[in-house]
Amino acid sequence: MGSRLVNFLIFAAVAAVFLFDTVLGIRALGLAEVAVGVYWIKAGRVPYGWRGSPPSGYLTGRAALAVSALAISIGILFMLAPTAVEPLFCGHRGCT
Repeated sequence: MGSRLVNFLIFAAVAAVFLFDTVLGIRALGLAEVAVGVYWIKAGRVPYGWRGSPPSGYLTGRAALAVSALAISIGILFMLAPTAVEPLFCGHRGCT
């Protein structure tokens, strides 16, 4: 139950920042992505499976490290270059 509450609070915070400003929202999403990548490295495993169901299994070892590094890299990209990523969220004309 505790992790669901934390997940909801993080979602609500990122959504609130997106409502305030899209570029800051993208940066907040990047920060959350970096945090999940660091969490997966610390846990040593990455769950996979269908959303809403218990995990089908876990990636471990080098596979978990590679997926975690990818998540951290994407998060850093979101934080450092939010305007380059903005068309993914708003289309090619940007958010206006």
